[in-house]
Amino acid sequence: MEELKVELGITHHQVARTRSEISDGIDKAWVSVTAKEITRRFDAVSVDGMTPDNAPSSGRRIALRPFSAFAHALPVDPEAPHGLVLRYQDRRFQWHDIPIPRSILEDRKALWQFLGGLGIQLYVDPVLRSAAHQYLIEANPDTVIRTYNKPGWYELDKKEPIFALPDQILGDPDGLLDKHGSAIANTNQRGTLEGWRETMEDARLFPMSEFAMCFGFAPVLLPFVDFSEDGGFHIHGGTSTGKSIALEVAASIWGAPKHTAGVTSYLQTWNTTLNYVEAMAEASNHLPLIMDEIGEASARTVADSAYIISDGQGKRRLDRTGKARTVRKFRTLALSSGEISIHDKISKAAHHFGGQVIRFCDIDIQSGNLYISDVEAARAVKSRLSEDFGLAGPEFAKALRTYPERAGLKKRHREITEILIGKSTDPRKGRAASRFALVELAGKIAKELGLLPESIDPEGIINRTWNAWTGDAGEEHGDDNRTAARRLVDYIEPLISTSIIRVDKDNYESDPRRGRIDGWLREPTKKDPVTRLYLLRQPLADALGDYSLRAFVRHLRTLAAQNPNTLRDEPWEIIRTESAAQLNRKTPRFRTEFKEDGSTASTSNPRTYQFDLIKLRAFADGTTDLSGYGDFTDKDEEKERTGSQCNLLN
Repeated sequence: MEELKVELGITHHQVARTRSEISDGIDKAWVSVTAKEITRRFDAVSVDGMTPDNAPSSGRRIALRPFSAFAHALPVDPEAPHGLVLRYQDRRFQWHDIPIPRSILEDRKALWQFLGGLGIQLYVDPVLRSAAHQYLIEANPDTVIRTYNKPGWYELDKKEPIFALPDQILGDPDGLLDKHGSAIANTNQRGTLEGWRETMEDARLFPMSEFAMCFGFAPVLLPFVDFSEDGGFHIHGGTSTGKSIALEVAASIWGAPKHTAGVTSYLQTWNTTLNYVEAMAEASNHLPLIMDEIGEASARTVADSAYIISDGQGKRRLDRTGKARTVRKFRTLALSSGEISIHDKISKAAHHFGGQVIRFCDIDIQSGNLYISDVEAARAVKSRLSEDFGLAGPEFAKALRTYPERAGLKKRHREITEILIGKSTDPRKGRAASRFALVELAGKIAKELGLLPESIDPEGIINRTWNAWTGDAGEEHGDDNRTAARRLVDYIEPLISTSIIRVDKDNYESDPRRGRIDGWLREPTKKDPVTRLYLLRQPLADALGDYSLRAFVRHLRTLAAQNPNTLRDEPWEIIRTESAAQLNRKTPRFRTEFKEDGSTASTSNPRTYQFDLIKLRAFADGTTDLSGYGDFTDKDEEKERTGSQCNLLN
């Protein structure tokens, strides 16, 4: 039979005898492995020199199907654990090899769970299980197989580096990917490469799908360019606008799109925990990480994931013994989708600012005509994606191993980045441009290799998406100080007339109140015709969250010198200062303590930050024009304003 020719490594190994066997005069006991079964055998006669083929038949089966200690697992990554390569037979009588870390072999419970997860059915008898454990932990096979702890590039110093995938190791056909403890990317193949290219010809009619097919190749280039802006892109917009089909196009480069019968989809979901995000990112090392439906994740998970994915490593943790666990390390690019932007999602969490905007570039699919106009055509493309997939990505990596111009990729990437940046001196745009440039470069190389149709225009689609980003999220959310001002305005709005007490325009003392007080709001007066907000330090710090209060105040103070008022010949004074060096944080007498008889006991002057509320709102909206904010220049209108409450506060 064909299966009898399978190499099994350690085919027999001596194990401990039971007390009854010793008393019965049994000389030796051993584990015997053949292509048909794995058994625990014994005999009263010395078995030196015996093989599984000529050994006596007396013995008991250890498992329903055979497995063997086939080889030592030698990790290529020095930080990865050593182990054993287990060769086992599945229910369809197919043989598979899988690495097992030595740490699992030392823990019987973990070992039984691992074997059970592979479908290996061990018999319950403790004598049989003890023999199986001893056989695996003491095995010393002659064969050594190199193992890779995650996908991606290895041995980059060689002329033809190695690229590891879950189902194949390009450049090391005998190597194995260690799938233990990782959310392995589901790379798989179906159909033909020519069929996939024909589908891409139709998919290019949807702009974001054209962007996605260039994006899907980009992470493979990470080690070959001067690139440190790991992170990703987030496509957001209304339903039926092309978000999902863009993700499925990117996924089809490496594996199955969503809802493909018989195989697991390459797409991941945001409906997960932060720990699993780390596992997914590690499993997508030098591969695209594609995550759908951001609405399923909590705001905190999205906020922290943005930093983890871009930083390239997970959280440092201790194991149950107090020793440091191995930190997950990876390099990947993510493509995400949802009906709301990353910025809006994160704003619902605690306090995070422009960092996430740069780490995940928000692309509004309804900006720049990037959305789908032909829904029926999109459905047809989705259906065809499930017929041909998973072939272009491995071919791209295979070609890159011997790509003659690999040394020039750094220069090409840098040139594209400089074109996108143009004359801008904003470092945030420079960081984002580097990521967009990598996608464009990947699309151009894939087109050169014949993996993408000739009709694809990587430069054109990148320019469109870059302009959509710079005209939307890049301008609106790229300034931390403006984001902080917007948070402050959103924070104080619901508190006006509750914990922020209104003060009569001519009476600086408010009625005594009990409960929480965050500040005071003083209406304009003849002496000071400004809607003045007096905010205590702690509420201001709460509103700003992680952002530096000192940096925010310092920035607002500089605006007075840099930006003259567009309606008055006076500085743009959002926050009142006493002098160039000292901030005046004394309020008028807003709070007075009374004795039981009604007489005054004391008057407190709490230290506050004093804001021009109208200018603060204008700054948060990104304008210096106060014409739409209830401000007045005519003296008669100003008198009218001082006699009534500002309409913005009602």
